[in-house]
Amino acid sequence: MIFGMVCALGSAVCYGTATVLQAIAARTAAATHPSSDVVLLLRALRHWRYLLGLALDGLGFGLQIVALELVPIYAVGAALAASLAVTAVVAAWLLGIRLSRVEWTAVAVVCAGLAMLGLASGAEGRQPGRAGWTG
Repeated sequence: MIFGMVCALGSAVCYGTATVLQAIAARTAAATHPSSDVVLLLRALRHWRYLLGLALDGLGFGLQIVALELVPIYAVGAALAASLAVTAVVAAWLLGIRLSRVEWTAVAVVCAGLAMLGLASGAEGRQPGRAGWTG
């Protein structure tokens, strides 16, 4: 169970970091030569940050699959929702954005809620459902 939650949180970190890296690469590609979407994508694909972001997306997907094998889906879903908080923190760090007190509080609340969910979740039951609930 612990390893599954670590995988789910690792997936959230990968997804959140990938988002920021890809945004930086896209911003750099657009600043050099503004052009059409296709050309912008091709320029972004030449930046190492964009490629690293794609690699982190792939790693995050793999970690998500492992987590789904080990942890209930609601816990994995909540952990993946924490990628938004990861995106905010990584963007503040890499882009030099200052988060307001409210935004830091939101990040802390997401982390606290995820911790409570992790502590409250347990193994799923193996008992069959009631006869009226089956099709």
